[in-house]
Amino acid sequence: MRATRSQRRPGVVTPQPYDECRSRSSGVHIWSVGAVDPAAALVYPPVVRRIAAAASSLKLTAILIVYLTIACLVATLLPQGAGPQLYYARFPAPLAAILLFLGYEHFFRSAIFLAPLGLFFLNLAACSIRRLEREISGAIPRRYGPDLIHFGLILLFIGALLSSADRESGVAQLAVGDRIELPGAAVLSLVAFTSEKYVDGRPKEWTSTVEIRRDGDLAIASFPIRVNHPLTYRGISIYQMSHGIEDTLLVRAPEGGEKALGPGEEMDTASGKLEVAEVGADEARVDFTGSGGKREERVKAGDGIGGFAILGIRPIEVSGLLMVRDRFFALVAAALAFMVAGLGLSFARAFKEALG
Repeated sequence: MRATRSQRRPGVVTPQPYDECRSRSSGVHIWSVGAVDPAAALVYPPVVRRIAAAASSLKLTAILIVYLTIACLVATLLPQGAGPQLYYARFPAPLAAILLFLGYEHFFRSAIFLAPLGLFFLNLAACSIRRLEREISGAIPRRYGPDLIHFGLILLFIGALLSSADRESGVAQLAVGDRIELPGAAVLSLVAFTSEKYVDGRPKEWTSTVEIRRDGDLAIASFPIRVNHPLTYRGISIYQMSHGIEDTLLVRAPEGGEKALGPGEEMDTASGKLEVAEVGADEARVDFTGSGGKREERVKAGDGIGGFAILGIRPIEVSGLLMVRDRFFALVAAALAFMVAGLGLSFARAFKEALG
């Protein structure tokens, strides 16, 4: 409803609730929320008005929510961080190539997730600002449930962005009995590894059973790590990533005792130190350091070097574990808490209004 001539000042149309007006003298759009004094009306140039309207579009919100929901649902059904090997083993080659190209191997760090999430953040921020303006002006009653949901979603986006930029990760290839040091004087050991297959030979499940000791005391005993079932310890998440067969050099020490050494591993005794540089199908390249210095040799089954007996090449199963430290998980958890609280308030209010 427009104001009459006697109610308005020359050159300016008195704005009504949710009214968009144009000044006769300047042609500038006036975007008002609620019946407020004309002097307090918000004045936006036409370009800004169009951008604001597009950014706060509910159609855009609905499209992004549907896309992110479906994409995230698909991601939860696919192995994350498992490597291309598992994708090509589980799916037909064309489908595996498409999924890897789209970034589903690390979906929550891929462009098909972060780009729509960024657009959703801008859309949500624009909707939140517009809603806040209407609440402040008195055009709509204040409802804290939707406000908390909006704030939680914005906080979730910020947390996800910081988490993606600050994450630390590394991969360890471990055979049964191997150990790796973790931050904080902790040591992870691979106790057992099992590989299940379907009838046609495709891999079905990989399970790495690990234990963690801290300062010599057992902190976690026999925890099974599977694909999409990680172990979290003191801010470090450990995922089952891959499985493979690695050739190792089986060596007997001069003082007795056998050990399978992979590339980069060594056996150090009183007689000297044997380091494995490379292992092939029939021979290996090693470095021996003894009283006469360091020398490099190629060895095969039946050879000896510096008192070490080379027993042969032995293939062993190795488990690939992905270790990730995410210091902004608490921020993401707080965002989810705000969203749950907002949903609770919204449902409580709706239930109260339904009861009359």
